[in-house]
Amino acid sequence: MRILIVLDNFYIPQYSGGVESCTHELALELAGRGHEVAVLCRLAMEGMTGLRLRALRRFFGKPYAGDRLLGYPVYRAWDVPGALDALITDFSPDVALIQNWSPVRVAGVLAARGIPAAVYLHNVFTELLDGDLRSLSGVRFIANSVFTAERFRQILGIEALPLPPLFRPELYVGRRDPRNVTFINPHPKKGSHLAFEVAKLCPDIPFHFVQSWTLGEDHYALINAKLQELPNLTFQTRTRNM
Repeated sequence: MRILIVLDNFYIPQYSGGVESCTHELALELAGRGHEVAVLCRLAMEGMTGLRLRALRRFFGKPYAGDRLLGYPVYRAWDVPGALDALITDFSPDVALIQNWSPVRVAGVLAARGIPAAVYLHNVFTELLDGDLRSLSGVRFIANSVFTAERFRQILGIEALPLPPLFRPELYVGRRDPRNVTFINPHPKKGSHLAFEVAKLCPDIPFHFVQSWTLGEDHYALINAKLQELPNLTFQTRTRNM
């Protein structure tokens, strides 16, 4: 089966977060089971990857450029929904999985081309959606947890199948050597303000914060201020080796 995963966000190695990691793990697993998998994502201008793919995009005259840096085809475009129709022609997917962002625009293109699709809901930030999911017909919904599924049922009346993200445990399981309270993704949307308060209330316990999402200058400034204030707090930038 030819499976297209559409992610209207930057992707590994240009950006890394929970959805991106889950997408990568899923693509590897599906490819390992004999399926032909490709990912369509947004192209960032920064770095060597951005420079090389911008040149390829201009040379071939397509709205996207591809690479196999991750072991499967990844197509990157400035405008993901706008590039989708051309990629459908080139890749000819049997089915598509839409990861969170721009689901209404993306689903509209897929429906027009007769491609069965499912929207995988990874968070409850409805302000990030590009329209009303209730306007979509013939689209299935998946949620990363029972909580997410229940939240969308309450807000929009959507029935989503709870399906926890797939991951390969060998990449994460290690020898247990408890020394810190480790907090992944110290971002305000993930409750970093509460984590700072807990660390302040427990000065005898080491707290280790590890970056996941891209942080703005104001976020870095706040973390640096907290590092000066809390001697039991350490911070580590993003790592692929969890």
